[in-house]
Amino acid sequence: MTLNQLALEMWEKLGYREIDASVLSRVIKNQRKFTSKQIKVFAEILKLTSNEFRRLYTEYCCEVLSKADIKEDFINDIIYQTDGYEQILDKIEEARLYDALDLAYRWENETEDFLKSKIKILKKARVLKKLYDLWGRLLIKKVWTILEYRHRDVALPEIIYVPSLLERIAKITNNREFIGRAEAVRGRICFHQKLFSQALKHDSESLHYLRNCNEIQWVIGRLMLTYAILNEDSKILELQEQIEKTLYTSQIYQKFSVYRGLSGTYIVVRNFDKAQKYLQQTWDLFDKQIKDGEGNFKNKSKITLYHSEELFYQHFGTYNKSLRNLEKESKRLTELFRYNQYLIEAGQIEYTKFL
Repeated sequence: MTLNQLALEMWEKLGYREIDASVLSRVIKNQRKFTSKQIKVFAEILKLTSNEFRRLYTEYCCEVLSKADIKEDFINDIIYQTDGYEQILDKIEEARLYDALDLAYRWENETEDFLKSKIKILKKARVLKKLYDLWGRLLIKKVWTILEYRHRDVALPEIIYVPSLLERIAKITNNREFIGRAEAVRGRICFHQKLFSQALKHDSESLHYLRNCNEIQWVIGRLMLTYAILNEDSKILELQEQIEKTLYTSQIYQKFSVYRGLSGTYIVVRNFDKAQKYLQQTWDLFDKQIKDGEGNFKNKSKITLYHSEELFYQHFGTYNKSLRNLEKESKRLTELFRYNQYLIEAGQIEYTKFL
């Protein structure tokens, strides 16, 4: 179809007005814009896909709002729903806090699909940068959920693509923190594969880039445990001092995780006094601030405490607390809330229990 033929057909469908070959030529050269009606007729004649039409119509809406002297950030929130995606990320975090892993996993997959579909049709650099940033932060939550929720045989294959994608997002957003997140995910993957020396390398590298306190705590905790497994005890005290300095601004569950991680590290190096001390601090936090409250991974906390007690017994041959009732309750909660990472038979040494 020639330009004149397209202009003529549009002219007919528009009631023999609004457009001719010269007007259409200027639109193609980006010297003027289609009207709303013209876009619809143009898309109909050329049989544009829904995504192609949506992109054209979105650009038209942005142009109209911009001429009305509306701020660009507000336009982006309205047109591209960036503010809505921020709220979805908050809802996903809330679902995780309440141990609703099935809900969090479903929302993460749906949100990722929506973000990818938006990114695919957009050309506006500033909006793309925002959407890629949202995608990167979503991926971190999704990795955590998958490793907790999905069966151990399928969890790692589901996240193996994430580090490379996070590095790509780092370049697009010019946010080097995503490089740290990519290295941290590689570290966790290697840890689950029992490639501890490689895990050490990736986790150590991630700390050069990470700024988020919670993410730093997770990585330092895993580094301490890795050094313990590799019998490099001299590195542990320095990391312990580093992680304890971050506790002043930490939320309840993060403190719980840090104390439990310290206990796990000292269980592995067979330091009975320190292992018991930090395990008791973990119990104190659970009893006083977690078990009767809402959120804060209340059920996960009970599951992980059982595994800490079990591993304490395996390494020291004595109980910190009785496992009899705790074991039964832990198994019930694991199956009910589908924390599949913890579907491990009692007596089996598995270092991922400490994470």
